[in-house]
Amino acid sequence: MPRSFVPSSFIFFVLDDPLKAMESCPKEGIPNRKDLKEENLYLRTEAYASRGYVAVAIDSRYHGDRASSMTTYREALVSSWRKGDTMPFVFDTVWDLIKLADYLTQREDIDPSKIGITGESLGGMHAWFAAAADTCYAVAVPIIGVQGFRWSIDHDKWQSRVDSIKDVFQEARVDLGKRVIDKEVVENVSCIYHRVWDRIAPGLASQFDSPYTIPIIAPRPLLILNGEKDPRCPLEGLEIPKSRARKAYEEAHCPDKFKLIAQPGIGHELTKFMVKEASDWFDRFLK
Repeated sequence: MPRSFVPSSFIFFVLDDPLKAMESCPKEGIPNRKDLKEENLYLRTEAYASRGYVAVAIDSRYHGDRASSMTTYREALVSSWRKGDTMPFVFDTVWDLIKLADYLTQREDIDPSKIGITGESLGGMHAWFAAAADTCYAVAVPIIGVQGFRWSIDHDKWQSRVDSIKDVFQEARVDLGKRVIDKEVVENVSCIYHRVWDRIAPGLASQFDSPYTIPIIAPRPLLILNGEKDPRCPLEGLEIPKSRARKAYEEAHCPDKFKLIAQPGIGHELTKFMVKEASDWFDRFLK
């Protein structure tokens, strides 16, 4: 049995039913498959376990069992904007994934050279940034999570992403004495949008944006899966990071280890096609 780890970060703002998509993950005839079981506290095995992987799914910070109420995430975002005391949108959970990788590499039942990571939507962002920050993640498949934050600001494509965590932007709008969150506000150099990102996720629209963090995953295998019509991850905003990543993988003499697939006609949703492509990618590079 391959000793690999595929964490799936908390599924956030999904339009499709993730369980239906995950059911499409092909199964293998592993003799002891019926003996698969969950281990430790609140760890949930999913479809990847049926393919012979040690599979772990975690709750993002401020979500699921890591939330004290239905408003925990909103409160963390607002507190981050006003106090700068947390980084709830992405980086807090990425830190957890880095520490989780440290733990996994110490386990005797896991090959530390074969640890993979995937996630969807916010979980896709977590997979992207965790792989960029920690080389323990040998294979990465971020799903509907990779975007160009700076590109979206510059090209007036910020609305859908802002709407996904609108409460914090509304609080910031009030604090800054603005009437609405609109294009005029976003286009200003000192705009609310840029300010909010810098508070809740410093560097997200600058040095840690996709044009800089996607290429540094090379030469480790990276598959980016997005929807062609996803308004939160506009495909046009990935042209620069895609170009830079291809160059990085070519210079590392492994162009076959990078791929970006934009499923035609699909918006911000997880599909069976994406799950199948992710599964095949892990099998190709971890088995």
